[in-house]
Amino acid sequence: MKQPRHLGRPAAPLLGVLFLTCISTGCHQEKLGFQVKDGQSVFVAKVTGGPGSPIITRQIAAADPATFKPVNAYSRGTIPYAKDATKVLLGHGNSPFLLEDCDALSFKILTPVGRYAQDKQHVYYWGLKLEGSDSKTFELLDPPYSRDAKQVYAGARVIPGADPAGFEVVVPGDTEVAIISSGRTYKSRDDTTSPTSIWGWARDGRYYYRGSVRVNGADYDTFEILGTFYAKDANHVYYYTSKNKYGTGEKVVRVVSGADAQTFVLITPIRGRDKSGEFVRGKRKE
Repeated sequence: MKQPRHLGRPAAPLLGVLFLTCISTGCHQEKLGFQVKDGQSVFVAKVTGGPGSPIITRQIAAADPATFKPVNAYSRGTIPYAKDATKVLLGHGNSPFLLEDCDALSFKILTPVGRYAQDKQHVYYWGLKLEGSDSKTFELLDPPYSRDAKQVYAGARVIPGADPAGFEVVVPGDTEVAIISSGRTYKSRDDTTSPTSIWGWARDGRYYYRGSVRVNGADYDTFEILGTFYAKDANHVYYYTSKNKYGTGEKVVRVVSGADAQTFVLITPIRGRDKSGEFVRGKRKE
């Protein structure tokens, strides 16, 4: 999954960002969000500090000041967008990002917070282009799911092999933010080594899905969702976990070894029991 390209460039020699520390009330008049300031396209954001001394960053956005303008109002909890005649940008954290291959003329926001957006060809989730998406047939489902005529998506991830026509959400969920900060670098977490956390249950008439992960080998007709991580059918109990023992990396839905499906019940989201004893995180408790 490709990530939005970071477009921040130095607005001042020090650290590449202009920091404005306001000791008096003068900085309360500093407008936040995308704007043209001193003849430059910029993204202005509050970093930290109390009401009397907020710290503000101003990063230059690589856009044409003559045609640059915000798409939506800057407010807490809303993803800010802006565009010029040819490009669309997203503000995240303290920095501006470019939406890959986005057509500025046809760009529009699909949801109030701005998590989903589209142009005439593509759909974007938190600035990440949904690979292979068809904006003409795109449809929002209960979170974290969406679909078009060709594919089904969980957050920014394509669910391989899922049937769009028969797909339905059974238990709504959500995803964590698709773009995060680590020091001064930004990255997409939609990968196998550090995947975005996606939760929710869905089905398509052939398979059940936990987040973006297909439950393989389950009996569809007797499948029962027990909670956030556990499910069962007539023959097996299943647990959503990571492939490695450290809880990181690619996610899978595993059969819980030794669990009796007929007597298995949930105790907490990560604990359950059957006639022979208790299970923690999908493993028999010693």
